[in-house]
Amino acid sequence: MVNLKSLSFAGDWLQNEQKVVDYDIKNGSIISVFLDSGFRTKTHVKMLQTGKPITLDVDMRDTILTIKRRIQNKEGISVGQQELFYLGEELDDGRTIASYNIEGGSTIYAVFRLGDTMLISVTTEKNRTFSLKVKRWFTVLNVKFLIESMVGIPIGK
Repeated sequence: MVNLKSLSFAGDWLQNEQKVVDYDIKNGSIISVFLDSGFRTKTHVKMLQTGKPITLDVDMRDTILTIKRRIQNKEGISVGQQELFYLGEELDDGRTIASYNIEGGSTIYAVFRLGDTMLISVTTEKNRTFSLKVKRWFTVLNVKFLIESMVGIPIGK
């Protein structure tokens, strides 16, 4: 038997005791209906930069933001750096898995906006350590030139 289980509006679960006005639901608003027919499933996430796939246990009522938090917990990549896509469409944080009709076993694609600059530590053979700001897209040769310019160690041919 399928029963009405939950309602959602703008990414919030509507509580039975609350009034419609408490959720700022207005004329023409759209709410999502969730039936109690088994919400749990597995969804795959493929990270495009690394090609690494992960599998997440999801509830069809989970918001995209919830999925991003799970990716952060598993992979350490902050929510703000993630963009998720399904069938070529970027997924909005406030919407649910069900609202995109993402079925169990489907693959969501993740793209990470990693910061352009990072700070690395460089240690010489004489145990001298210094910090170096590099761009993620620098080549190793670019890093060698920076080291040469900072400490005067010439690049070997």
